[in-house]
Amino acid sequence: MIKVILLVDDDETLLSIESEALSGFDYRIIPCSSGFQALEEFSNNRDIDLIITDRHMKDVSGDELISQISKHDRPVPVILTSGSFLEKDCCDAETRDQTFLLPKPYRISRLVELIKDIEKKTS
Repeated sequence: MIKVILLVDDDETLLSIESEALSGFDYRIIPCSSGFQALEEFSNNRDIDLIITDRHMKDVSGDELISQISKHDRPVPVILTSGSFLEKDCCDAETRDQTFLLPKPYRISRLVELIKDIEKKTS
């Protein structure tokens, strides 16, 4: 069951809105405004059940974040969000275990639906 979500986006407004909205669904949210911060948080917190990350960030991209996290000894599903996915991106993501694409813009209800689908697939 997914309880703790690492939420990563360098858009502080979006990060705040999503954190508040997801908290309303009884998830504990760990917000991070950079990829570096997310890597540090992930390394220090074994309670994280899911990562939701923007793809295009200034310091560490969502793709690089996924690559770094995959080197850890625990598999964690990742939702990668972006306003610009290409067909090639979809094929690349499908080859990564537990990586799910979510095109922007999206509604919080769609994000929660995807989280619930991931819970079913990973339980």
